[in-house]
Amino acid sequence: MRLKIIKVCTLVILMVVYAVSDSLLSGLQPIRHELRFTKTEVKLNETIGKTLEATFKQYYDTQYVDLHVEFFRTVSPSHFSLEVIRCKENFIDCYNIRTLDIGNACGHLTTIMSFVKTSYKNREVKCPFDGELIIKNISINVDTAMGVFISPMDKWWEYCYKVYVNFYIADEKDAAGLLHASYCYLTFRSRNRKKLNQKP
Repeated sequence: MRLKIIKVCTLVILMVVYAVSDSLLSGLQPIRHELRFTKTEVKLNETIGKTLEATFKQYYDTQYVDLHVEFFRTVSPSHFSLEVIRCKENFIDCYNIRTLDIGNACGHLTTIMSFVKTSYKNREVKCPFDGELIIKNISINVDTAMGVFISPMDKWWEYCYKVYVNFYIADEKDAAGLLHASYCYLTFRSRNRKKLNQKP
């Protein structure tokens, strides 16, 4: 009789532990990897235009870049150079992981733009460039960008990155413009802000 009581008590305890652990796990939010910029810089050669804004801002858990440039004359980039550097935390032990020279820049502009996500553009981003260009809430499209530059098995969120982009105009030696950015990833689990009595 005593052994039977012990078995029943053990079974009840196991059922309670299972119910509690299942409830706790169901309340956990998925792990997120959010980009955190440490630097953004966009410059145009003073003969073709100027940068009015190139800043990163944070909205809740996510950072975005706002870009506002003005072209003094019509510009059609002939090619881009891209360098991606990966570093350990705090940008130490850095090394190059990809260097690309992209010719026919205007013809590849759609592909280039697929590396980022935006929520607002004052006009379509296409060649040739002229006048004012405003793009807001820019973020890196991780699915596209990391698939090109990083191995699928790599834990890319454990590193920091520096990206250098220069674009050139045909028959002009100096870069017409540049984009430099450095960023890391913050890994966290979102808080469940629902009230206890709130229905899903």
